[in-house]
Amino acid sequence: MSESNVDEIRRSFEELLALRQQDSRDTNVALLTSAYETACAAHTGQTRDDGKPYVTHSIAVARILVELGVDDVAIAAGLLHDVVEDTPVTLDEIRTTFGDEIATIVDGVSKLEDPTEQVFADRKAMPDDTRAVLRGQETRRELVKRAENLHRLLLAMSGEPRIVIVKLADRLHNMRTLGALERPDRLRIAEETLALFAPLAHRVGMARVKAELEDLAFATLCPDEYRRLARLVDQTRAERQSEVEEAIAVLTARLEEEGVHNATVLGRPKHLYSIYRKMETQQLPFDEIYDLIALRIIVYTKQQCYVALGVVSNLWQPMPGMFADYIAQPKPNGYQSLHTKVIGPRGKPLEIQIRTWAMHRTAEFGIAAHWAYKEQGDGAIPDRTIPKSLAESLRRILEPSTERTAVSFLTEVLNDFSTEQIFVFTPKRDVMDLPKGSTPIDFAYRVHSDVGNHAVGAIVNGRMVPLTHELQSGDIVEIITRKSGAPSRDWLAVVKTSDARAKIRSYFRKQAEAECADRGRSALLEEAKRRKIPLKLVRDEAVREIAPTFNRNSESEVYASIGHGLVDPVTVLNRLPAVKALHQEQAVAEATRPVPSVRDLTGVPYRRARCCLPLPGDAVRAYVSRGQGYSLHRADCPNLKRLEEQDPERVVTQEYPMKPNQTLTTPIRVLVADRYAILQEVAMQISGTRTFIDGVRSQSHRDKTATLDFKVALRDVQHLADVTAAIQRVPDVISVERLWSLW
Repeated sequence: MSESNVDEIRRSFEELLALRQQDSRDTNVALLTSAYETACAAHTGQTRDDGKPYVTHSIAVARILVELGVDDVAIAAGLLHDVVEDTPVTLDEIRTTFGDEIATIVDGVSKLEDPTEQVFADRKAMPDDTRAVLRGQETRRELVKRAENLHRLLLAMSGEPRIVIVKLADRLHNMRTLGALERPDRLRIAEETLALFAPLAHRVGMARVKAELEDLAFATLCPDEYRRLARLVDQTRAERQSEVEEAIAVLTARLEEEGVHNATVLGRPKHLYSIYRKMETQQLPFDEIYDLIALRIIVYTKQQCYVALGVVSNLWQPMPGMFADYIAQPKPNGYQSLHTKVIGPRGKPLEIQIRTWAMHRTAEFGIAAHWAYKEQGDGAIPDRTIPKSLAESLRRILEPSTERTAVSFLTEVLNDFSTEQIFVFTPKRDVMDLPKGSTPIDFAYRVHSDVGNHAVGAIVNGRMVPLTHELQSGDIVEIITRKSGAPSRDWLAVVKTSDARAKIRSYFRKQAEAECADRGRSALLEEAKRRKIPLKLVRDEAVREIAPTFNRNSESEVYASIGHGLVDPVTVLNRLPAVKALHQEQAVAEATRPVPSVRDLTGVPYRRARCCLPLPGDAVRAYVSRGQGYSLHRADCPNLKRLEEQDPERVVTQEYPMKPNQTLTTPIRVLVADRYAILQEVAMQISGTRTFIDGVRSQSHRDKTATLDFKVALRDVQHLADVTAAIQRVPDVISVERLWSLW
């Protein structure tokens, strides 16, 4: 590194340090200097794509964190965030030198391999169309890898939120320096920023970061639209500025008259991407967008906020239905402000936000504000209390993930992040955030699974509405439940939240398993009767005892496996200790009797019966043909029972002869909730078990379900169990069963 570079880098750090000391008189200069020197030494010889020393990125990220006002621990972690991943320095060395807090943040950020390493392949997708992006021709491995990275990010964030603050600062600087990359890389990073990181910044309340990320991504993905819109905004700037200055002067004077002293009134220009989105979603030309600049009133107390609201309402005519009080009812990410819209001094709509300085900091910096130092008395005390509603929002994102595949987790979370939110209220006036388009069903499941599962109606703003009614911001919602109430599969087509969808799927999966368990138990008892086994030997307790031998946890799971055709009832009977003892007694009794059937079929040609398609590992029996070898049937095959009644001497017990590398085509049926891409997801899960698919057919049904039939090449019953388990991890899969014969 040249001497001039060293001096420039040092000056950048000293500017960062000076800026930090302006904000906090308790700045830990020694800590930040040590982190800077460690980063410089570790990154020696490394450069970025623009040719600059790599440590300039570390300092830039730390500078963003200083501007966000976070604590020294997070700033030091920003300086060190790439050291463990990109240099020989180990995490243990970081922990020894800088302590557990910084090591945890650095470790969290390091483990979050930049998701842009995986490609958003659909370059023609609209920048905000997450689902279109996900329809790109990515490989399953790329999708799974990105989903796992996202899940790690959210998990890490829930345990140490400063990880996501550092990650967003890292992404913001990378977006500011995109110009050094090749075009495909720029598009890839911008697409993912718009699909994930900007919505994530919004979800944690970091409005300033969200706005800049969106504009930078917009400029990269749609440069012509960006330049056109920037030109139009610039052309009208003088007129709008004059209008805003007039409104600020009138409002400031009136606030002083009403005793609201030292209020700050600012013009708030909307960022370009938000203007573009409004033009697109409302199909408006630019000259019909009147609220390009809004006003923001910042005062010192909550009481002054409401006084200022009265001043605004007396000055200009409020527009009906355009008022929201987010002070009395904060948004889930902690945001507080009064929002109103009036007919301004020149007869045009004017948006106005009113808040205190503390509310303003939270609105601008969101979760980052909770690591800022608030001046109290003689000392500075960090406020590290994350809003309960934000913690709950994070929990909801993560909670259903155990029932989702990595790919579907990615799809659902990105869709949740990219969907506009509404805010509704419980009867006790607790606020609840939901995606736009949500229904009382989404609301009910947000309250509790039992409320959703037993919901039969809803009251919105004092009026009865159907459960499929679309909720609006400000609605007061009450759910009517009944013990006999139960979900409908039609709900899967109307709910908007991923947690509601997961809970509905879970209900139907459990219901299907219960029905299948009843069917399996009946089949087991029928087989016991047919074999003249006393039913007292086939008790639930006995089946529970042998459940682990089938890799099951309970007798109900064994029964369900029988019902699905995954476990042979004969195999279950033969493993019951009491039945084994009975068979031994019968064997002793019959040892002296002549056996009229064939005992040894070694070397005799055989074929797999097409009526039941047995697999190695099934309990099988052989039907001996005249001069044509024998056919192997599953022991519970209905066709075999008929043959045995006609020619009992031709039916003998037989092990399935094993052939090396043998696979056998076997049909399975998957019942699913019908939705986009469900067939592809199931097929991907099957392929993920290294199983070849010989054929597929599908059929949609009126109840919003679909039947997916697959012919798969299997080695044995264990292979079948592996495939079944993989399929059951797909969202909206209700049941999996093995069919008797090929279609």
